[in-house]
Amino acid sequence: MKSKEYALIINCGSSSIKLRLIDINEEISVATGLIERIGSSACRQYVEWTGGFTEENHQFNNHQDSLTWSLNHLQAADVIHDPSNLILVCHRIVHGGERFSNPVIVTDDILNELRTLNRLAPLHNPQNVVGMKIARNIFPNATHVAVFDTAFYRRLPPAAYRYAIPEWIYRDLGVRRYGFHGISHQYMMLQASELTGKSLSEGRFITLHLGNGCSISAIRNGQCVDTSMGMTPLEGLIMGTRCGDLDPTIPLILMHETGMSLAEAENLLNTESGLKGICGENDMRAIHRLSEIGDSNAKLALEMFVTRIKKYIGSYIAILNGADAIVFSGGIGEYDKITRELICNSLDYLGINLDPASNSIDTHTARVISAGGSKILLLVVPTDEEMQIAKQSLGMLERTGIT
Repeated sequence: MKSKEYALIINCGSSSIKLRLIDINEEISVATGLIERIGSSACRQYVEWTGGFTEENHQFNNHQDSLTWSLNHLQAADVIHDPSNLILVCHRIVHGGERFSNPVIVTDDILNELRTLNRLAPLHNPQNVVGMKIARNIFPNATHVAVFDTAFYRRLPPAAYRYAIPEWIYRDLGVRRYGFHGISHQYMMLQASELTGKSLSEGRFITLHLGNGCSISAIRNGQCVDTSMGMTPLEGLIMGTRCGDLDPTIPLILMHETGMSLAEAENLLNTESGLKGICGENDMRAIHRLSEIGDSNAKLALEMFVTRIKKYIGSYIAILNGADAIVFSGGIGEYDKITRELICNSLDYLGINLDPASNSIDTHTARVISAGGSKILLLVVPTDEEMQIAKQSLGMLERTGIT
């Protein structure tokens, strides 16, 4: 009988950490963990495994304390009876820059290279590096692999990834559109192909990852042709604390008129803007509650959030010359029926028609929520970044002959 082999996937987001322990041979989850709203008084954390569950509600102010708590609880639960059975630890890394386009085995040299990319994704990459450092200390005998969110976008056409600035800035400094949430968008693409019956070679999909970080991608023939996030995850849709698209002179004005430093301006746009900047809340659940009791700033935040998404949907339908499906995923995209309805309203001129009953179903399964006769299907797909990360890591190890 073949011994058990496990992979642990660590997915550090800007305000959350997801953990998944997978039985590699069976391709099933045996334990999960989640810490959300890190740094907030509403921080929540749990670890769940077959036959056990632990949950706590206390504030973790940083990813290091949060991740250490989770990994220690996984060990204490004795989920993996023989530590040698944990053969792989996979890490989602947001920004790979020009250097990283495929999974790599984590070494000290790789960690040092990744630290140089922190400036490109200041809310994520530093936390990703922290996660790798902690996990390597706790699980020193496992192979640690980094998988990059930006890899899905490496075949973007130049018209999409270049900015309208002098060529030397791209050539010498690497200033270009990289795109993010690529693991999630790739998973949505694969699920959309199954749900619509459209092969990857013919499908046209618009995929929406909506959470504390938000992005939208246009996919044609199995390849992303445009995406909303840019050189960093700051560009594009309005997000929990990130401003999204912005007149580039605004940070210059802030620095000139207020004496704000470059670091202060960067921090403001990344951590104090977006939904939080408009209404003081970055959690869409809280924004809905405030909106329902008449808070004008919360209503404005929701309207601005939806309007920006509609603008991108319209532009991507033009780029794709139509679409077979629009796919919703992420915490907001999967669970927030009100926001989905607001996004889909007034798009009937494009042949987009939401079915209210299907949209209201509360289930953690991939499904169609468009009405019969809708020219463009509307889909909800619970993203499974962790399984995608594991498969990419295992594929890399098999190709290199390590396993």
